[in-house]
Amino acid sequence: MKKFFLAVAACAAVLSCVSPKSDAPRYSHVIILGFDGFAGAALDSTDRMPFLKGLMEKSAWTTRKRSILPTSSAANWAAMMMGAGPEATGYTQWDSKTSVFTPADRGPGGMFPTVFTQCRIAYPEAETACFWQWDGIKYVVDTTAISTLRSFPESEEGIQPMAAAAAEYTVREKPALALFAWDFPDHTGHTLGWYTPAYYDMLEELDKAVETVVKAVEDSEIADSTLIIITTDHGGHATWHGNEVDSDLFGPLVLYGPGIPAGEIRRPVYQYDIASIVADALGLPVPASWRGQFSI
Repeated sequence: MKKFFLAVAACAAVLSCVSPKSDAPRYSHVIILGFDGFAGAALDSTDRMPFLKGLMEKSAWTTRKRSILPTSSAANWAAMMMGAGPEATGYTQWDSKTSVFTPADRGPGGMFPTVFTQCRIAYPEAETACFWQWDGIKYVVDTTAISTLRSFPESEEGIQPMAAAAAEYTVREKPALALFAWDFPDHTGHTLGWYTPAYYDMLEELDKAVETVVKAVEDSEIADSTLIIITTDHGGHATWHGNEVDSDLFGPLVLYGPGIPAGEIRRPVYQYDIASIVADALGLPVPASWRGQFSI
């Protein structure tokens, strides 16, 4: 497994720096577990996610990753996958399916370049995947650059089957890059409210999904070459998100893999930094149009 940082003692300094990505891949596999509407303050305040809380003790993490504005789903998933904000990508709304104006850049498939676009350019034969519950995800990932696409029911009944399928697929196919995106806890937030008992019940359910995938990777032959990223698109308040308030803006980011020194990330982290993290981990070419600057 390639080193994630030079030394554990350098953790604080490394996590605070901004530097260009390395040309050499640091990992062979990146697995992104994305949970729509997962508020950072909810993770801070809950004891209902024991597996994820335990994982954070071995990870680099923050509960204050900043979403882009507006704090809407499609715009933020796009920023995560495309390494730039709505002024560059043209994804500006809750349900954007294409750029609403001329994007700042276009990849080979015609859309703004995503992490999957860049992975396909760097590794033409690589296995890649995207599983989702919310159908809007497929419009922000460049499906022309993805080997395996699967959708699951946009309901609570789809949560654990998707986790089981993601775990089985990852161990069997060993993808270079995969995004597994659940529609929860956002669905619960909109129907019953963020920070309600039902919302925390859902976080407990999602903790099981995290455990299923992470333990499958840990027990597999790719464990020593895999970076797992756990994150979200936005938070929320009451039964809504989209306001310019901390509860909507801040969400978790957890980076777990061999060689990662444990500790809180002290520098600001933005939604579009996730693409930069993926690129740095896999040694992907970074388009000039990307704005993420987080190097691992």
